[in-house]
Amino acid sequence: VMLESSGLSQPLFVVSGSCHGIEINLDTDHIPFGAVVLQSQSNRRILLLNTGDIGARFKWDMEKFTPDFTISPVEGYISPGMEIPFDITFCPKQTNRDIRYEKIPCAIEGSKPILLTLTGTCIEQVPLKEVLHFTTTVRNQESRQITLHNRTTTPWLVRPIIDGEHWSGANTISIEPGHPRHYELTYAPLRMTTDAAKHHGSIFFPFPDGNGLLYNLLGTADPPKQAGTVYQEVPCKTSHTELLRVTNWLRRPQRY
Repeated sequence: VMLESSGLSQPLFVVSGSCHGIEINLDTDHIPFGAVVLQSQSNRRILLLNTGDIGARFKWDMEKFTPDFTISPVEGYISPGMEIPFDITFCPKQTNRDIRYEKIPCAIEGSKPILLTLTGTCIEQVPLKEVLHFTTTVRNQESRQITLHNRTTTPWLVRPIIDGEHWSGANTISIEPGHPRHYELTYAPLRMTTDAAKHHGSIFFPFPDGNGLLYNLLGTADPPKQAGTVYQEVPCKTSHTELLRVTNWLRRPQRY
């Protein structure tokens, strides 16, 4: 404020002030996930930044993410100068060349919502030309190992998807970066096959980078081997009782 007197101007005093406000933003408002194999998934991380002077609560509208995306955490509180990471997972449910979720809102307490756009593509699983063949006698089993590679820089936890009642394996397998791991798949048929009717199945490994590995499976169950030979010497004109061991290979009672 200036004071004017006798043609002269002199500064009288200075007025200053400040305002505390909310300034919360994402480090990016658009995440392109690229192509992801059906039944696989891809993960991305974004940051919520509070560059203002006041903390605030936040909450995502989860209905806007379904069915192809998820985000964590869904809600919380961010203090001034704080950063909160969000993990977003893209797990498409059906093939689609253009999956687009635009302007997903995150409500900010005391301010306007921030918006996020997610895009991606879902492609079909393409099986390898190699078919894994299994051959054993019925009610016995054969195991084979499948080699898996992690060519990224982060550890993987893979959950294989097995289609076929005669095959089984571990529910999960961890794969360290740069180190191959062997997954053991077991074929244990309970019914015999014929030349015209083999056992068919598949196993799919959904990798966290959005890719996947699909094998077709073919099983042959031959007739059972002889359980053993019973030999006894019995005197003439006498009776003899022989106990035979019978095993129930099912998980339910059977009647003979």
